[in-house]
Amino acid sequence: FNRGDAAAKAQVKRLKELGVIEGVHMEALRDAAQQVSAATRWFAGLDPQGAAKKTLTAAARGYQAQDTIWKLHGYFNELDVLTRAYPGKPTHELEEMAARRIRAITPTYSEASRAAKFWARYVPIGPFSMFPAEIIRTTGNRMRIIAEDAKSGNPTLRMQAAKRAAGQVAALGMASAIAAASRKLLGVSDDQDEAVRDRLADWSKNSPIAYVTTDADGMPREYLDLGFTDPFGVFTKPAMALARGKPDESLGELSQPFTSDDIFWGTMVGLRYNRDENGRPIWSDGLSESEQNKQLMSWTFKRLEPGGITSGKRIM
Repeated sequence: FNRGDAAAKAQVKRLKELGVIEGVHMEALRDAAQQVSAATRWFAGLDPQGAAKKTLTAAARGYQAQDTIWKLHGYFNELDVLTRAYPGKPTHELEEMAARRIRAITPTYSEASRAAKFWARYVPIGPFSMFPAEIIRTTGNRMRIIAEDAKSGNPTLRMQAAKRAAGQVAALGMASAIAAASRKLLGVSDDQDEAVRDRLADWSKNSPIAYVTTDADGMPREYLDLGFTDPFGVFTKPAMALARGKPDESLGELSQPFTSDDIFWGTMVGLRYNRDENGRPIWSDGLSESEQNKQLMSWTFKRLEPGGITSGKRIM
């Protein structure tokens, strides 16, 4: 979109009117910036709001740009399908239909339920609850649209329904398929897999686990937790727990995105009182200040390190 092109400006304006382009993610990240700034002032007695604001604003712009690109791609794809399905329908009606569909099947802050917005903004647990809530909403809408198109009798929409259904199945099962293939390739039995899961952290027990190497006795030695790359974990993790014969864990996995502790707040409280999540000292009193700082930084980075990086280190 060339800023000097009047036609492009008009198209951007139209896309905003349709709700395809929106700035609501900036609002969500600014809420997070205020919470981080307040927590940091409480902990350190400092006011880093200037730096925090610049950092969060840059992050918001980057996130919004990426989000907008995917939505535009989806919108124009939907518009193309609907144009072929309804060749005689006015353009503005087709645009509105395509916009409604893309807002329904892609994470959109303005389309989230009031409960999801309230929980994400004000409840001090489940700090990342908006994403799984949106995954649930968009997956349900996608299944509804697939069913409607499949029953429409329109050949173009029926073909699109088949493609969409295939894509949904692939997305839901991709991580699990990779994990199953790794077990098959390395000869990891179900009992060995279960033995490994029993030793994993709670958040990984029901993740799709891709095994990388085994020892001389055939026991798994290195693995990659694919749960951090699986956007549909809100569905796949409870299903895995049921498959393992653990219905209590399945219920826990269902509620975990909405009831887990806030990682940032937990880290701040731990540093404030020198206690980790198990009540053990984070740094030892008998060590020098530099050694204590090393222990402090090591624990903090482990707490806040993205899960994908942690998993990546296992195979490097």
